[in-house]
Amino acid sequence: MGNEKSNYETYKELMEKYKFKIGRASEINMDDYDVVVSYAVGYAHARYTVLKNAPNLTDREIALLCDDGNLCYGYRVEGSTICVYTD
Repeated sequence: MGNEKSNYETYKELMEKYKFKIGRASEINMDDYDVVVSYAVGYAHARYTVLKNAPNLTDREIALLCDDGNLCYGYRVEGSTICVYTD
């Protein structure tokens, strides 16, 4: 398994480096955060729409932030929306 970091290790590094927030754009001062996503729930997945990505993180990095470093069921990307599978 080489020098690859675990999902959780990557998540912890991202959380230490960037200010991340999940919520409604109307309820968040966007200037206070580096990465902002909105959230909706579907059957066996959660949909996160990227509202702000100042550090230009990858889709995988944002998915890790949204799923608290887990991603055990995976994710897919649909434009600016990241769907994280929950089971």
